[in-house]
Amino acid sequence: MGQNEQEQAAEPSQRAVVYVRISDDPEGGECGVDRQEADCRAYAAAHGWEITAVFRENDTSAFKQRTITLPSGERVRRVIRPQFRAMLTHLADGQAQVMIAYDLDRAVRDPRDLEDLIDAKVLAGFTVRSVTGSLRLDTDSDVAMASQMQVQAVWPAVVDEDTWQQVMDVLDARKQARKGLMQERVKLSPTPASAP
Repeated sequence: MGQNEQEQAAEPSQRAVVYVRISDDPEGGECGVDRQEADCRAYAAAHGWEITAVFRENDTSAFKQRTITLPSGERVRRVIRPQFRAMLTHLADGQAQVMIAYDLDRAVRDPRDLEDLIDAKVLAGFTVRSVTGSLRLDTDSDVAMASQMQVQAVWPAVVDEDTWQQVMDVLDARKQARKGLMQERVKLSPTPASAP
């Protein structure tokens, strides 16, 4: 019995929530979140999970931070995602046992959000899945992989275009230097006919 079959057999009547998000929808058509939701619903149906709530954040960045003032008076930088926070509360309260997102980067882009999802999952014991398979938090390896993938997902957003081009130029220069060294080694190595 494969892992997916074991999951389906072990969890046929669990309640699930769906989280969908798209960063940019200037026309407000919600086509992106609609597609994600349809895929998440199909994924839940394939596992026999009942969807009890859908948390939608259309035209909402999961990376851009704003300055806010906490109840303590402290000013901090945070990503504002009310539906993501509502979903974590819903899961922490035990109202569902499974969280489904389309992909890791639809659920989390900010490291703090990933840590909050991990903490909520550990404390409440719910399952975390994605349609694409990029998001699981069952083992330490899953958590480490999610952390690495989250960093890779935000890297292009963190660096400006000039910095990115500088990095690419340095990598290209190193590649060309290695290529030049390899060509010199070939020239310097004796050929079988000229070897003594």
